[in-house]
Amino acid sequence: MKYNVKGFIDESFENWNDNCFSLEKAMEFYPEAIVFVAASRHQHKIYKKMTYWGYDSKRIFLPVHDRMFGIIGTQYFDLKELPHTDKEVFIDCGALDGSTSVDFAKWCEWNYEKIIMFEPEKCKIKKCNKSIADNNLHNAEVVDKGVWRCEDELSFDSNGMGNSSISCSGASIIKVTSIDEVLKGDRATFIKMDVEGAELDALIGASQTIKNYHPKLAISIYHKSSDIYEIPKCILDIDNTYNFYIRHYTNLEFETVLYAI
Repeated sequence: MKYNVKGFIDESFENWNDNCFSLEKAMEFYPEAIVFVAASRHQHKIYKKMTYWGYDSKRIFLPVHDRMFGIIGTQYFDLKELPHTDKEVFIDCGALDGSTSVDFAKWCEWNYEKIIMFEPEKCKIKKCNKSIADNNLHNAEVVDKGVWRCEDELSFDSNGMGNSSISCSGASIIKVTSIDEVLKGDRATFIKMDVEGAELDALIGASQTIKNYHPKLAISIYHKSSDIYEIPKCILDIDNTYNFYIRHYTNLEFETVLYAI
């Protein structure tokens, strides 16, 4: 098999030319290219940054034990036991660039009532609003706070990419709030969470919404080793009628999702 190699991406190289590009320029010139990440270290950070800049995750391949792989499936929406209903209300916790909310709209065939995105970083909020405009998402809004168990201000480790997180060693401060506080008794039909280790606290902050409306849940459970059992237990403590499904979307340790239906 022959490959038409267009060039190389190197963010640390200052003298870019016809064969070596910055990530931004590579995206501009070759948005449909298949990209192979040659670095064995920091590959997940590179992947997160590339998807943040707009590369299709299915076109990014990473090295793992001398093999190449890409993310598999449509994360959060490809479980066959996850049917959509009329007038969905989607809560996107950790919205990043709004792409998951766009995937949601496509999944439910645009038959939704509302989309609420939680995203505390200014650079990402701008991306979310651009996604709303570019994809004509109706009745969609961005809450410019992190999602948590209550209203508060917390230290935040911000790097502008997909793995920014609430952290006691963080150099910045963000406002956080809870799903229950934002909804104020209104319903949700689907809650997705990928909030870099704050999922358990965010679920506690959605207790009343979960009790009252039994929304579908798609929760990341790979950020902490204890998440795989503490998060299901938390959900059952709130509502013991849920059934669980787990799907993993890479052959690294990243991107494992618990579905509760």
